[in-house]
Amino acid sequence: MEQLENLGLYLNRPEPTTICVQCKFAIKPDGDCISRHLGERHGISKSARRGLGPFIRSLRLPDPETLPTRLDGSPPHPHLRIQQGAACRHCGLRSTSLEVLTRHLKKVHSQNIQHSRGRGFTKSHRLQEHFLDRLSLQTWTVSNIERSWTVHLSSGQPQGPHKPTTIYQAPEAIQIFTKELYAREQQHLSQQQVGGNLPQPTYQPTSATDATLLTNWMRRTGWEETFRNTQRDLIIAMAQCPLNDNSGPLLLANYKDEALISSQEDEHNLARILAAFDRLFERCNNTIKHTDISLRRWLRGIYPDRPYKRPFELVVKPSTERRYRQRFKKCLCFWVRLWRLSPALTRHLCQRTLSKPQRIALETLWDDSIWEQYDSFEDIPILNKYDSEDKDKDNEEEEEEEEEEEEEEEEEEEEEEEEEEEEEEEEEEEEEEEEDKKEDKDLNTYFTQSPPSPPSQDPKADLVLQFCLFMATEDFADGNSKSTMLVYFSAVCGLTLPTGANFLRPA
Repeated sequence: MEQLENLGLYLNRPEPTTICVQCKFAIKPDGDCISRHLGERHGISKSARRGLGPFIRSLRLPDPETLPTRLDGSPPHPHLRIQQGAACRHCGLRSTSLEVLTRHLKKVHSQNIQHSRGRGFTKSHRLQEHFLDRLSLQTWTVSNIERSWTVHLSSGQPQGPHKPTTIYQAPEAIQIFTKELYAREQQHLSQQQVGGNLPQPTYQPTSATDATLLTNWMRRTGWEETFRNTQRDLIIAMAQCPLNDNSGPLLLANYKDEALISSQEDEHNLARILAAFDRLFERCNNTIKHTDISLRRWLRGIYPDRPYKRPFELVVKPSTERRYRQRFKKCLCFWVRLWRLSPALTRHLCQRTLSKPQRIALETLWDDSIWEQYDSFEDIPILNKYDSEDKDKDNEEEEEEEEEEEEEEEEEEEEEEEEEEEEEEEEEEEEEEEEDKKEDKDLNTYFTQSPPSPPSQDPKADLVLQFCLFMATEDFADGNSKSTMLVYFSAVCGLTLPTGANFLRPA
């Protein structure tokens, strides 16, 4: 027995088999299989394995494939691998692959799936209800998952589907909020059963949003409470991109007969930031286009131990990309302009203040001396080439019709261009012959020219990327998601233009 332990083997009881402790599965005792496994897989010398074969044969161990399985719910075997899998509810077939179980259901239990379809379930729900998922399985051999059994965690909590374990403990603030939300929902349901009608809200909403505020969507988002007693026209104005021509200051709103403006210098700096954001966006697109598909599958996945079946892809329609880009630009403008106002003014007019980490992130973005430098590749006047399209963001059909018309015009232009190109090619050939003659006169011309400069770095885009990463990874304050920049700005996007008097409803 001591020799087996030194070789990394475990003689299991009461089921007689030999388990490789490192590989965590049983090995067939036929011939010299165990000795060859130790030599080929783990590099154990032949001298250390001397006498192992006769000793294993003297034990007369059975084939691990024929060993009886342990009972479901057994404690985990310390030397066998634990695999996450699922089982068919109808026949008990077990597998670590949902694709295998899906094909099994469609082939063997198609009638049960059709029965679920008649009850109004969605396609994904129809298949999931036939699975027993979140199972922790163990088996004697790694390739025979069908002959497996379920095991419990070491803490005693089952891994089965009936009592799923909690992965993370929720913070105390979230637990309190959940209990309050549950109590309000119970009160709402009891009033609905007694009165037969929905209870009337205690606040006085705006006349145009009465129907909207009574929806579950508004109760979940809490937008009405978020923008209560706020000057919404100021909030809408702060979320607009700078003017195309950068002609002067931007009027935000009027407060106590005083105009609140964003200075011309601030608007110009914002335009520089948005220009850097455009370059950053193009750089990110280029990175995705040249990234291997295996890495993009990992990027799209949500599990650390396996990639997603399809890779992360860019959006297909250019109009969709323009809207995403424009929305993020507005987010940058909103928070910079809010930060440039005095804290007392933002607290009174917007019912919103910035946390210390948010102020530090904005100061790092805004006060960097790099914005005082001018780069030759910057083109500030054409920053907002997507502004006009943002006004028609809800008219996708009109955009598609315009694109079809443009394609027809392009085809006509291409036919004309082909005829012109044939004439131009003849002229170019004559010009090239003349240029070749000139180059032959000065053979050192090529060597005296300076080589093309390498692509310059873009620290401004890196600075914008740093701020975007801060917004994307910002933690909730006391479990309140609206404390983060991105979540609060999503509520700003829910206000209707141009004054924010009403709320948008989900599509």
